[in-house]
Amino acid sequence: MTGPDRQSYILRIVAIFFWLILSVSFVPSLYAQAVNFVVVDPASGTGCRPLTVTFLNNSDATNTSSFTWDFGDGSPQETYPASNAGQNVVHTFNNPGVYAPGLKPGQHEVRLTLIPNTGTIQIEIQIIEEYFADIPQAKASAQVLCGGNVIFSNLSDPGITPGPRTTNWDFGDGTFQTAGTEDVTHTYSFASDSTYTVKMINQNMCGADSTTLQVTVYHADNQINIQPGATLCVNNGAVFNNPGHKDQMTYAWDFSDGTTSTEFSPTHEFTSDGNYIVTMAVEIPNSQECSDTISLPVTVLPGPKA
Repeated sequence: MTGPDRQSYILRIVAIFFWLILSVSFVPSLYAQAVNFVVVDPASGTGCRPLTVTFLNNSDATNTSSFTWDFGDGSPQETYPASNAGQNVVHTFNNPGVYAPGLKPGQHEVRLTLIPNTGTIQIEIQIIEEYFADIPQAKASAQVLCGGNVIFSNLSDPGITPGPRTTNWDFGDGTFQTAGTEDVTHTYSFASDSTYTVKMINQNMCGADSTTLQVTVYHADNQINIQPGATLCVNNGAVFNNPGHKDQMTYAWDFSDGTTSTEFSPTHEFTSDGNYIVTMAVEIPNSQECSDTISLPVTVLPGPKA
């Protein structure tokens, strides 16, 4: 090989060497893609069903052929051209089934796949969680105490929706209270028997439900009137009149002569003369220890002798 030919050969070898170096340096940058997406709304990626989520495709569209979105909820995959990079994609989740191992109901494995013109397919994965829209069915009970006090209990099913649950009470007398799920006690001020319509609103992050119940608070008026009077004769019937509430309360009479009665206003005859203490106990049904007792002395005179 002559001098000029040898010099030309060496120059070609050097050129090829630098071309290889440049190829190795620039090819990865030309064909490497960065697949990425973010949740725009709601930012937490969680919410109540149906949950509409806006995704932003933040991927690099260089050397990209297309994008494929798989929302992990059993819905068909969606394919977009490379121009989807930098664009929003909106999807509504409305089926909280289990579609991937290790996930619980309502969790979805969202996959964005970047399909390049040349090179390796890349995938970005994020978890979206939709909560069951289980608005709790409101249910409440009331326990009437003495003195106008009533205990209200929230018996609603808590459901599976996470987050706090609040209860708003309208006691029907112009007063209100906000509580959690605990029992609440309310005191009614009244001068006579009164019935109130109580409304309870049970609410979680997915919605609210309400229920109403009737509560009757009875005014204490425990008295005994005896006809013809508190002085009786043997074997003469006497009516023990009760001016209280016939249908709303239970009564227990004790005539202290070995006989009793549960009638509202019983008639009773004493068969022996003497002094007796007649006692009437009254109780409000479905109440907690709400009762009262009143006693009245009775004198029974001997009957006329032949």
